[in-house]
Amino acid sequence: MNEKALEYSYSLFSQDGYNGSFEDYKNLISTNEDALNYSYNLFSINGYNGSQDDFFNLISSPNPVVDIEEKDEEVILQPEIAKVPEEIIERNKR
Repeated sequence: MNEKALEYSYSLFSQDGYNGSFEDYKNLISTNEDALNYSYNLFSINGYNGSQDDFFNLISSPNPVVDIEEKDEEVILQPEIAKVPEEIIERNKR
């Protein structure tokens, strides 16, 4: 994430009438596609040449990382197994 780009997109969004905090803005664009698209359009009007995906990657936060070493609990990861419908199992037995 490029913090300066995120702050600039927030500034543009605010100049266009948004009244929320910076944290509210980050939450908004991560949960509301219309707000993200609008922010991209504002950013583009002001000189950004990248694609919408590039913009999203530029301003979005990476997934949070949990530092397991700081936890006292044991973490066990288990793969999720999909339940195959019985009719498919029967069909494949033939």
